Amino acid sequence: MADQPTKPQDRYKIGTLAAEWPFARLWRGYRLQTGLLGGRWSIWFSIEIEARRLFVWLPLGLIIGVLFYTSADQEPHWLAGTLLTCGLAGLVWAQRHHHGFVYFLLVFLASIAFGFTIATLQTLRTAKPVLTAPYFGYVTGWIEEMDWREGSVRMMMRVETLYVGKMTAPADRPAKLFRIRVTYSGPVALKAGDRIRAATRLLPPPGPVVPGGYDFRFDAFFKQIGAVGSLSGTVTVLRPPDLSLSQRFWTDLDNLRNHITRRITSTIGGQAGAVGAALVTGKRGTIDDSSNDILRAAGIYHVISISGLHMAIAAGFAFTTARLVLLLVPGLALRTDIRRWSAFAGMGGAVVYDLFAGSDIATERSMLMSVVFFGAILAGRRLLSMRNWAVAAILLVILEPQGVLNPGFQMSFAAVAALIALYEQRPNLVGFEVNHSHVPQHDLPLKHPKSKSVSPIERLTKGAWTLCVDIVLTTLMAELATAPFGLFHFHMVQTYGIIGNAITLPFVSLIVMPSAFIGMFLLPFGWDAPVWQIMGFGVQGVLDISRQIASWPHATLIVAGFGAGPLLWLTAGLAFLALWISPIRWIGCAGLLVGLVWLIGSLHHEDVLVGREARFIAVRGPDDRLAFAGRGINRFSLQHYLHEDGDGRPITNPDLLKPSACDLNACTLPMRDGRSVVLLLPQTEKAARKPTTEVSQRTAERRKQQWLDRICRTAAVIITSDQSQLDAIRQRGLQVSSTRDGKGGQNPPSCHALIITPDLITQQGPISLKTGRDGQMVITTHNRASWNRPWAPKSGLMQGQGNQVADRPL
Repeated sequence: MADQPTKPQDRYKIGTLAAEWPFARLWRGYRLQTGLLGGRWSIWFSIEIEARRLFVWLPLGLIIGVLFYTSADQEPHWLAGTLLTCGLAGLVWAQRHHHGFVYFLLVFLASIAFGFTIATLQTLRTAKPVLTAPYFGYVTGWIEEMDWREGSVRMMMRVETLYVGKMTAPADRPAKLFRIRVTYSGPVALKAGDRIRAATRLLPPPGPVVPGGYDFRFDAFFKQIGAVGSLSGTVTVLRPPDLSLSQRFWTDLDNLRNHITRRITSTIGGQAGAVGAALVTGKRGTIDDSSNDILRAAGIYHVISISGLHMAIAAGFAFTTARLVLLLVPGLALRTDIRRWSAFAGMGGAVVYDLFAGSDIATERSMLMSVVFFGAILAGRRLLSMRNWAVAAILLVILEPQGVLNPGFQMSFAAVAALIALYEQRPNLVGFEVNHSHVPQHDLPLKHPKSKSVSPIERLTKGAWTLCVDIVLTTLMAELATAPFGLFHFHMVQTYGIIGNAITLPFVSLIVMPSAFIGMFLLPFGWDAPVWQIMGFGVQGVLDISRQIASWPHATLIVAGFGAGPLLWLTAGLAFLALWISPIRWIGCAGLLVGLVWLIGSLHHEDVLVGREARFIAVRGPDDRLAFAGRGINRFSLQHYLHEDGDGRPITNPDLLKPSACDLNACTLPMRDGRSVVLLLPQTEKAARKPTTEVSQRTAERRKQQWLDRICRTAAVIITSDQSQLDAIRQRGLQVSSTRDGKGGQNPPSCHALIITPDLITQQGPISLKTGRDGQMVITTHNRASWNRPWAPKSGLMQGQGNQVADRPL
């Protein structure tokens, strides 16, 4: 105590001296900057609240909740999400008079919980039995939908009964499926609504090709498709089924779509007819691979999918037609607002076109957005606003939460949000009516009367220039907004997509789609053929331009696959830039930067890829490219592996397949480091037959033991899907390496190879391996060991309820 100053002036001197320390000056500057930044944050957040922009984050909360649901290992209980949502809703209600940061945070958390809950309830609502093992037998059911292809037809069937003959009945029979998707190439003329009986070969819905890839099982589950396969032999048409009114409506509508498709394709002919029919009816089965490739390379494949562009033209055509008709009524436009009456016609046109096009998720998404926009006209609101975008997104997530994982959902909503944000920042760019109430009125440019008249040529030139700028700017913004999702799902970049859209969209908007509407109007009268031919000229022009653009060098760039982490950062960055209006939005640039850096550093270049059921392998060889060997290599898997690796080689390249690497027992491919990967092939009945004499049996056993010792010493990885082969390896005293979720096990001294076991292949899906820094192989699987969801059950012949099986035909 004696050392402490007792006089006030001494304390002041010490405080002044301490304030001069370098650390104290830095701290004082930090506190000052923090206070200024905190004040700015408060002002910016107040701007967002006044503009009611926090509402547009609600669909993001719902989407996050759905993603939490889909990433769970086990199926969540519906009561857990419901109680959490109710609890957060109660906290929101308690904070309803205090609209501060805590209140808005609780609202956002409640939206996340609500998204989780509706996804759980959607699974309970749509759950149907799913086949988990191959099935060979007979099926009786009626056809819901048909899609004609070259030489075959793909059908969606509602199953009534699965049965097998008494002599071939398996020990475990599958339960009754609800719906299956099958193909048939026979001569019988079929149509939707027919009740048929045929022999069938059914398989479980296929899973992803690579870890983290597209999983058809998820889509099939929510479409209530329990199995896929084919019909064989003679298809017998039975007595018509007893269909409800709604079922008969959908089958008749599908027959009408197929009739119009055949009418258009026969009138126009060639691939122009196939593409033209797809633009009208959504039936894309007759479009060949070459046409699909050139449309993708030109960046205009989105015109084939009936979504935003088609729905906007259809609903806009109905709206404009109704408005012109109402203008013809004398004095009606002076007494009432005919825009609101016409909005009902626009809504009706959107709904009718959605039903006619098959009402899939992409069409439903566009229909809902069109209905919301026309509803804004009825409510006296501006047509293009971010709140309308948010309402459409909320409605779609509530109705079909599984669509959040659909690439079309992600790309379309990202593009629309980016375009609305662009025209909000530049409201007078092309005269669009957007909600720019957050912009002070004195900041908007004033329109002064022109001092001199403008000639028609100058007015036409200015309008054409404005139109070109609008097309280029809109296409550029849409391409940038959808690029992360396109790279993640399709691994492709269309270099000349802006040019392709700028040249071909006028053909679609001015020739193709108007001809389609006129042709549909004249179809019942039989005068539609000339109109379809006119539409064919426009479609042929689109194909010719696309073919020319696709022939340019580097028209399509293949980018290797990457994980979901970079995509989430890029999505967050885009959301900040588009949804905020204050300087808070510039935080999105940091998110984009982190996402890009992470994306570049996490591109997939695996050393070994194991196909489904371990039927073939892909190994990166000494030339640093993938080579394939095995049995059952299909074009789809080959193309997917190449795109996942960022390899632009065509699937017809002779260097891809290595048939000489296989013999009767195994396929062996060299790796970059000189080691090899061995795929043990399942033994055929002839090869598995034991020798007849004792001497030959001992000789065969000795050769087998020598062969197993050799491959175990020289191979880095041994892959087998046959339990008997695994047992033979174990009998040799070679312990099997343990593998758990991305980690390679410890190799036993007697075997230097990592052995991939059958249970790992069947339970955790496709497998990829990469050499770690220590030389050990690191395993990546699609599913975790604890994964067990309704669309990807662990084991068992059938996941679901019901066991109605007949022993003989009906």
